[in-house]
Amino acid sequence: MDWVGSRETQRTIRRAWAGRIAWFIAGMMATLLLLGIAGWVFAPRLFAHRSDLPGERRLARALVERAAARGAQAIPTRPPLGARAVETGRIVYLGACSQCHGADADGKGWLGTLSYPEASALNDADTQARSDTELYWIIANGLSFTGMPGFQDRLSEEQIWAVVAYLRSLGSGSSGALPAVPQPSSDDL
Repeated sequence: MDWVGSRETQRTIRRAWAGRIAWFIAGMMATLLLLGIAGWVFAPRLFAHRSDLPGERRLARALVERAAARGAQAIPTRPPLGARAVETGRIVYLGACSQCHGADADGKGWLGTLSYPEASALNDADTQARSDTELYWIIANGLSFTGMPGFQDRLSEEQIWAVVAYLRSLGSGSSGALPAVPQPSSDDL
């Protein structure tokens, strides 16, 4: 007899391990089945539009302000841009921003009203309270978990600064509203 015992002992050990492995596999399959059923039952609730949790918007606003302030520290300030930059900003805004934020920068663009959270208004006091570098940083980098993409790979620095100048002009009342963005109809789909 060697150290592992007789053949009968070896068979018993193999059977014991086979039984343990079989129970482990059965347990894993049952767990996966239960997770699949739970996902099938609860997944629609995860993708449905919902109302905000208490304090959710306040927390999100604080996080956005902190991220924008921190990111803006690395961006050098620019001297105020002239009327030509404001007009360029209007054109860039119409092409890149108005679908979400609306032609009047009121947050009522056709795509912005469908997103969660809805696109923010850019013609309000909150936007005007931000520094130019914060606005630049938000436009360039976007905001995670909001649907706001970053545009640094699609727009040049000059174009982003022009959009900042245009947003500033909205607060001063020196710029009129952009022409309305055509709304898609069911015929377009």
